[in-house]
Amino acid sequence: MAVATMPGALACSSFTALSASRGVCSPARTSLALSGSRPITSLAAQSFRGVTFNRSSRLWRPVMVAQKASQTETEEDEEEKEVVEEEPEETNGVAYPTLLQELRDALAANDEASIASLEEQLKAIGEERDSLGKLVNTLTEEIQTGKERFLRLNADFDNFRKRADAEKSQISNNVRGDVIESLLPMVDNFERAKASIKTETEGEQKIDRSYQSIYKQFVEIMKSLGVVAVETTGKAFDPNLHEAIMREESTEFEEGIVLQEFRRGFVIGSKLLRPAMVKVSAGPGPEKEAAEAVVEEPSEEVIDVEAE
Repeated sequence: MAVATMPGALACSSFTALSASRGVCSPARTSLALSGSRPITSLAAQSFRGVTFNRSSRLWRPVMVAQKASQTETEEDEEEKEVVEEEPEETNGVAYPTLLQELRDALAANDEASIASLEEQLKAIGEERDSLGKLVNTLTEEIQTGKERFLRLNADFDNFRKRADAEKSQISNNVRGDVIESLLPMVDNFERAKASIKTETEGEQKIDRSYQSIYKQFVEIMKSLGVVAVETTGKAFDPNLHEAIMREESTEFEEGIVLQEFRRGFVIGSKLLRPAMVKVSAGPGPEKEAAEAVVEEPSEEVIDVEAE
């Protein structure tokens, strides 16, 4: 039976009948035909997933869902991306040799228009290459300048760290030196007492040993803080470390040698806490010169005798 349908209407065939209330085809209706035309091939083998039916008319019309359109758009986007990704490779890797070959062909064919066009393109590529070369040179110089600046900053920071450590040590020595300098009179008193006290009984010796043990303990504490005594007797006089309060002729030491120490001097680090008070030799005395003259006289007599 011929049925008037819209162009493109579909025929239901050989699939399970659905509820009549939902308006789907029955297995009994095997085909639909176009009015005035031949029957349409059965669509039983086709899948209707992703298809909905429009009830706006008595006849059923398949409408594709938006998923099909979305899938098509995605495929088109991927094709465009492939084209975009291929263009740089073609421009950077193939265009220049291709242009050279085309220029050779144009020169061989004596095609002036093509030659002019190709020469302009090659000139543009050459200018771009020169520009990139200059950019590379500029960046290389900037990198070298940055390296040199980094090295200078690193050296400056190292020098600053050393200066800071030296200043820190100097400040620490100054603070400790001020405290220790105020305690030095006590050291002098211990040394004077040791030189003046003469112990006679066993009890006095015990008391003296007790005081001396305290003195030794105090000296050890000073050494642990970096305090060092100035060397005096037998050493050359140093105005930076010694304070000469006397000069005396000596037959034992040469001129400028320290003969005796009256008060100890101390230094901490490079700071002088106080100079040592000393007596300095003024050179050989008259007695030594006279003794040398007496020794020389017999030698002259012996020489005279031998001469006779």
